[in-house]
Amino acid sequence: MDSRGARWRRIALTSVLAFVTMLILCIAALTAAYALPHGRIASHVSESLKVYQAEGDYPNATPNVPGGARDNFTEAIMLTMAIYPSDHPFHDAFESPRLGGDPQAKGYSMRVDNLAYAVAHVTDSDYVDTASSYARYWHGYLVVLRPLLLLLNPVEIRYACGAILAALGAITAAMLWRRCGAGISVAYIAGLIVLNPPAVMLNYQYYPVTLCALVGVFIVCGWYERLEKHNGWIPLFLLLGAGVAFTDLLTFPVLALGMPLLVYAVISAQKRARLQNSEGSKTTGEQRWAVIVQLVTKSCAWAIGYIGFWAMKWVLAALIAGHPMSDVGHYVLFRLDSTGRGEDLEKRYSFTRFQGIENNLHQINNSAFWSIIVISLVILGVLLLIRVVKVTRPSGDWIDRVSLLMIAAYPFVWYAVILNHSAIHSFFTYRSLGVTLFALYALASSYFTSVQSPEQVEASV
Repeated sequence: MDSRGARWRRIALTSVLAFVTMLILCIAALTAAYALPHGRIASHVSESLKVYQAEGDYPNATPNVPGGARDNFTEAIMLTMAIYPSDHPFHDAFESPRLGGDPQAKGYSMRVDNLAYAVAHVTDSDYVDTASSYARYWHGYLVVLRPLLLLLNPVEIRYACGAILAALGAITAAMLWRRCGAGISVAYIAGLIVLNPPAVMLNYQYYPVTLCALVGVFIVCGWYERLEKHNGWIPLFLLLGAGVAFTDLLTFPVLALGMPLLVYAVISAQKRARLQNSEGSKTTGEQRWAVIVQLVTKSCAWAIGYIGFWAMKWVLAALIAGHPMSDVGHYVLFRLDSTGRGEDLEKRYSFTRFQGIENNLHQINNSAFWSIIVISLVILGVLLLIRVVKVTRPSGDWIDRVSLLMIAAYPFVWYAVILNHSAIHSFFTYRSLGVTLFALYALASSYFTSVQSPEQVEASV
């Protein structure tokens, strides 16, 4: 009991130190980003204005597919934040000033027209003084975006960041194939396809949370033994949650929890199965309970990191920039509104919690989701026919399959709690369902086993 207590004290101390260290580093990095010269940044943004105005606020990366909508509306806000000419970098790291737009802007490109207006007037000190505060988020994406805008214009950054995401997705899929087998790797790829990669790779707003998810998978898959040996799981998931809170603008955060957690659950289940097979033992009730406790503990660590880091911005913004906490409180209650409307949207929206979930499911109804299902069934049928795989009893203990189903439900819990945001912005929040599809495919893969290698199949043909 003493050793277990000492272990948890070490984990708690490590987690607190990691959280505080990350907080200090993030504040320093954001301050440094605001200190960069803004003239060249605004100049590069102006180079891409015609592209944004031609696309409008909500272009579709895959026309006629609801899930392909891109959010230039928010991307224009991010660029407006990036061109702000800061004279007080430390203060602005907490104030998060946002330049205003053209009061006469309207129509399908209203927000990108506001960006053009901001670029045209950014050298006018009177205009700059009218900037409002957007302090409820950290806007940590500026740590990367502002330096990149010194070198590239926004459209060039799109392609560069899109290539990085594609490469990281391919690397992590290869790592999973080597470590967990083809079935899990295919399940992971299916989960990523639901995100609608063309839309994600061409939209700044979707980068942070997707990158956090991919980096989380990379760390869990590559450093599993090291993290297990040094009790690093709680600090890791705490920092993953904090990383999303620092960089994301409330898009689909569950992805950055569910993807790494699923990889952890799969690797842990495979290790337990191999150990039990070698020892000839079976899973006990205590071990089954421990599996659930481990997943809940890591999920709670992520949630503490996410909520705690976000809350630190509110507190520090109040202390340093004088931003009233009441504004944040109103916003939080608005997003948690049980009716899904909120006072200022009452005449525009009306929905229940079940309708909020339905809105997100609708986004995959006509998208790549069903194509994935059909193609997968066809491939599976062919593999069964030529005896590459066969149906078998699922490997591992039943608690491992329950664990996958539990994680598969995370997006629906998020939609039910953060109803207002999830229902109104379902055109991008639906991407959390990538976690659900990954989990269900991973579950299905446990019911099939390889009969013979592809080389043997080719030789037999």
